[in-house]
Parts: sequence; C-alpha cells; structure tokens
Amino acid sequence: MKTMKLGAIALLFMLGLGFVSAQSVAGSSKDVVEKSNTVVTEPVPNSSAMEEVQVPDRGIPLPESIEKLLTEEKANQAVAEFEKFKASSKRANPFHMLWAEMMFWSRVSQIDAINEARYMEKSNACMQQIIEKYPNESDTYLLLIKDDATPEQRLELATKAIEIDPDNINAYSVRAQALFQLGKTEEGCADLEKTPYGKYMPEYWNCKK
Repeated sequence: MKTMKLGAIALLFMLGLGFVSAQSVAGSSKDVVEKSNTVVTEPVPNSSAMEEVQVPDRGIPLPESIEKLLTEEKANQAVAEFEKFKASSKRANPFHMLWAEMMFWSRVSQIDAINEARYMEKSNACMQQIIEKYPNESDTYLLLIKDDATPEQRLELATKAIEIDPDNINAYSVRAQALFQLGKTEEGCADLEKTPYGKYMPEYWNCKK
C-alpha cells in the first residue's frame, strides 16, 4: 500500500491546534467577517489567548527533557533522547505510543531542514500504521482527511469521528468548517459551541449575531 503523505490539515489536527484560521490568531485586534452581504468587524483573541485553550491529551506526553531540546531546536539530541524514551516505554498503550511518535517526527522535521524529508517520511509511516492498525479510532477518521478533500468528504469523516467519540473537539472544528462551506450555517454554529476552538474561527462572530 502506498504511504499516505501527512498533509497540512492532518498536521494541524495532529498538533492539537484544531482548524483555526491563521488570520484569527495572528495577533490583530480586529477581524473582518462576511455574512451574506454584510461585513462586520469584531475583536479576535490573539495568539497568547489561543494558548489558554485546554485540549485533551493525545498520545503519550514526552519527557520535559525532550520537549526542552525540541524548543531549543537541538534535533539530533532530541532524536537520541526520544529513541531512549521509546525503548523504555514498551509497555505503553501501542496506539498512544504510535501517536506520540508520529507527532515527534513531525516536530523534528520542522527544526531540522537538512533531514526534514527523512523525518517527515518517518511521521508519515507512523500515520499510515495508525490508519491500518486502528481504523476505528475516532482520531483516525480525521487523519484520513486530505488537503484536497471536498466539504462533503470532510463532513462525512468528521461525523464518523464524532459518532465514535462525541467528545472529540477537533472533529467538531472540522465538521463546523465543512458545514459553513456547504452553507449550513446554523448546524455549523451548533458545532462551534462544542469546541473551545470555536471562538477562534471567523464564523464564530456571525454565529453570535
């Protein structure tokens, strides 16, 4: 089976950022939102406020020592420490460990330009294993969403994710975005109320009108 590449959509989800408009967390105090033919201006929280959103843990938390190395962009040292961590975590939940590994390789690829392709290949391989070994996990359905997926496809996969886990806040963010694109504003607004990411999406302000 051909390895699936990790697209931007899957990466945003994987990092626990939800599907938030980059403009809405860019730090500006105002954002222009269109509703029908009316343009309204509303305040938008900045990136520091975004950091306060509490999201469910996915995977296995990395030791602080590895997090520190990633923050300091010491890729080689982070990889060496992660391999030790992985070897000492053989009794960990395999799904959670695989998820943590997928996240780790993706993050390393962002701080090591020379080996970026190699590390992303590792991350993609982990994602493919998750898809093949754990097809019925709620999060897996979100990983199936490709960058070029239609709103209908995103709606279908996000709905399946929610059916499995009604508390999957990322799935509500994805589905809300798809619903808005399909012109189903009322349903999209209802989904935004179920995720802490809602207030960081441009459509949120129109929902409050």
